[in-house]
Amino acid sequence: MVLLLNLFFVTTAFATGAKKQYPRPEYASESQILVSLEAKVTEDERQKIFKKFEVKEIEKVGSTALYLVEVKDKSLLSKTMEGLSKTPGVRYAEPNLRLTIQK
Repeated sequence: MVLLLNLFFVTTAFATGAKKQYPRPEYASESQILVSLEAKVTEDERQKIFKKFEVKEIEKVGSTALYLVEVKDKSLLSKTMEGLSKTPGVRYAEPNLRLTIQK
């Protein structure tokens, strides 16, 4: 019964067009990537990873293993993020986006 009620509410929401439009995220910089590393990655390993992908470390974000890096050529942003994401020791590599809170 609960499953049927949930299905009813979901179906009703779609049928009535209850769809929220969100603005497209903007890049804070089209050449910057946020890279999160696993805690076990040493400083030497981090430097080797960044050198391999030819990214320049801009800053370490807070006390975590999160780094803001910059690619030399912004046309290589997607390819660099993909390569970094597949690298052992890298948790994720995502574009540096400007986020806004919607009221």
